[in-house]
Amino acid sequence: MFKGFRPVIVLTSLLILFGAVSFGLARAQDAEQWARAVPISGALSGSWYPSLAAEDSGTVHAIWGVTQRDNTLYYRKYDGLAWSRPIDILIGGPRSVLMLDGRNLLHLLYSNGPNVVVTDADAARADSSAGWNAALQLNRAQGALSGDLRVDEQGILHAVWLEKRERCEGCYLAVYGQSTDSGQTWSLYRVLSDAGVLARPIQLVRAPNGIMFAQWGTEAIEGKPEGLALSVSANNGETWLDDPIVLRDEKEAIRQPALSFDANGALVLIHNLGVKDETFFQTSSDQGVTWSERQPIPGLFAAKTATGNDYFAVAHDSANALHLIAIGRKAKDQDLEAVYHLKWDGQSWSAPAIVYEGDQFLELPALAIANGNRLHVLFSARDRYRIGGPPDSSYQVWYTNLLTDAAQATRVPLPTLTLTPTATPTLALSPTITRRPTNTPAIDTSTPTSPVDTSNVNPQFPIIAGVVPVVAILVIIALINFVLRRRR
Repeated sequence: MFKGFRPVIVLTSLLILFGAVSFGLARAQDAEQWARAVPISGALSGSWYPSLAAEDSGTVHAIWGVTQRDNTLYYRKYDGLAWSRPIDILIGGPRSVLMLDGRNLLHLLYSNGPNVVVTDADAARADSSAGWNAALQLNRAQGALSGDLRVDEQGILHAVWLEKRERCEGCYLAVYGQSTDSGQTWSLYRVLSDAGVLARPIQLVRAPNGIMFAQWGTEAIEGKPEGLALSVSANNGETWLDDPIVLRDEKEAIRQPALSFDANGALVLIHNLGVKDETFFQTSSDQGVTWSERQPIPGLFAAKTATGNDYFAVAHDSANALHLIAIGRKAKDQDLEAVYHLKWDGQSWSAPAIVYEGDQFLELPALAIANGNRLHVLFSARDRYRIGGPPDSSYQVWYTNLLTDAAQATRVPLPTLTLTPTATPTLALSPTITRRPTNTPAIDTSTPTSPVDTSNVNPQFPIIAGVVPVVAILVIIALINFVLRRRR
């Protein structure tokens, strides 16, 4: 009875096997294997503005602001297996910028009251308030906002921030500072601009060739909307452009600008534009003097509810490919934004891949790359129906990571710092800036069990899952044929 059906059975089995393998390959090639996103801020109400640094060992250092006790910065460490308890380490924030240098020192820039300050800690001792050194004030005038921080390949610290102008209410300076002794003194102070500076985040970018770029918002003028100002230093911050380069649109304000560079050395500017749905980008191959025509990023639309809270985070892998974490939508009719990952290879953008989506309002992404190929991402989430009002218990910080196909690379270590006496005075710490005198007992806000780390999921699992059932079917067919032959 089965004799006539044997070719059909075998052919069907082969087709099933081919389909399963093809499906598995498609899943392995098309789907990014992001680890399951988990909230890391526990029961700390009002958690947002995350920043992070990642070691090649797999250790991740996360810091975020909490508003339930005025402004306090909390720290949590991931050792590759589980997260430590959240620890309150400093008074200040909520915005902060965390950087790791080649001496395994963590450097932190943040706001403390009316000032912008910096501090540091050995990475092994960062999980205690006692592990962080006394903060140094960067601004010279009373009153400062925002800031950004970079560490170069020599361990030199570069910072930018906004500083209030004297005798001008609501006026700001864009300022650059530098430390050559790992943050113990800040000997270089340069004003980048004293006109039209908007009170919004300022950004600092350092290209592989050492050229630095600072960008900040500039006021509307002569009927033209708010734009972006750009200054350039080709001598390690010693001098900057006398007149910043200004970018504007004739009709729409430039929103949430993120500046970076690509593998070709060209500048890449990512931004939203007024109330338009699209997310745009431009490139410049002459250090920002001229720019390509503004183009939409294919398949990426702006978040529907615009709050101005940093929709983009950028970083580079071992091949200098630009990775973008964006808060946005994949279609104009998409009601709620999600977290997406894209890559710019110097020629084109990859399709937006979902990092996380849920029934929440998402914002403030942060990105760090370790080993040249693993992306570590933090972002903030809150109740989508409570956008207005003060931060509440719905404000939480989330974490996930992704292993990319870039080559693995190891951070180059720096030699131990040898200090030499200098006559340059250290900027005095304002009396209003104080470190916590005693350790505050940590609040145990950890979940009963540590989240499972799915970062090492085998990307070939879809192939295995598709092939195993088919192999089992073929074994059954072989057994049936064997039985039939025995009956003859």
